[in-house]
Amino acid sequence: MRELSANTKHTMCQRVLTGILMFLIGVPCVILGGWYYFVIVALLALVAIHEFISAPNRGRFNIFVYVIVYVATLSFIYWHFFKDQTVFNSIFDKNLFIVEDLRISTTGIAVYFVLLFSTTLISKRFTVADATFLFTMGIYVGLAFLCFYYLRYIPNLPAYYQEERFSSSLLMFYVIIGTTINDVGAYFVGVLFGKHKMAPRISPKKTWEGVFGGIIFSIIFSVLFAYFCELSGHPLLPGTIDFKSYHFVWIIVISIIIPVAADMGDLFFSAIKRSFAIKDFGRIFPGHGGVLDRLDSLSFVSIIVAIIVYFVTNGWVLI
Repeated sequence: MRELSANTKHTMCQRVLTGILMFLIGVPCVILGGWYYFVIVALLALVAIHEFISAPNRGRFNIFVYVIVYVATLSFIYWHFFKDQTVFNSIFDKNLFIVEDLRISTTGIAVYFVLLFSTTLISKRFTVADATFLFTMGIYVGLAFLCFYYLRYIPNLPAYYQEERFSSSLLMFYVIIGTTINDVGAYFVGVLFGKHKMAPRISPKKTWEGVFGGIIFSIIFSVLFAYFCELSGHPLLPGTIDFKSYHFVWIIVISIIIPVAADMGDLFFSAIKRSFAIKDFGRIFPGHGGVLDRLDSLSFVSIIVAIIVYFVTNGWVLI
């Protein structure tokens, strides 16, 4: 076991304190759902959009680029709440949020593409590389935050819990716990026992020992969480993702996929930061960086898990 430096101890304490604060704010919002969760996710989305625009920006982009990216990305997230009258009425008549569709507008994507790449023709400071990055990140962030809503609100459907309550938050907690335990386990195992670098070019501090430690801890905690939810009479998604019949297979599969996807998300965003020579996307979370730094793993995991849940709940039929 390695001896920790004073700087490492300070960073660890800072990360822990910030983590506790995020826990105290985030957990009640996830449990309460409804407008509480809707608003906190919306605020995080706004910050996340600002962060990925700022990464390659360095004062080069005009206000038109900001408007395009903000409007397009937010439309990918929130169009679902307005396009379906049933969903719209459920929110304002019953205060019940429901998300059962992961599709984003192909028209919106096409318009976003045309506007971004047209801007490269009229602005010397806005390059094709900039347009490509913002186009990709706009779709990614839009889909990721839509998945945050999907995983929290799909249990509210009549086929599952039918209302906003603690039980309907368990699927989202399952994803958060699996991702967080992977990050925490990988960090501490890596700091204490890490010797073999995994991807020094992309993430110099990431070690194989940390990766495998995080994966093992994540799988154990995820399966145990799902199991205890079942024992308490509140499965993650009744009749679909639970321990009844063959359904438990999905819990095992998803529990394995979560830490692997988390590491992929971490490496993906680390590669972006290195390409732009920045340490963090932002500074909103001391010791953790910005929203994208904190949600890098969770965003990737949420997309993968949401896609699996979408297909499982729809009988593997793309509707």
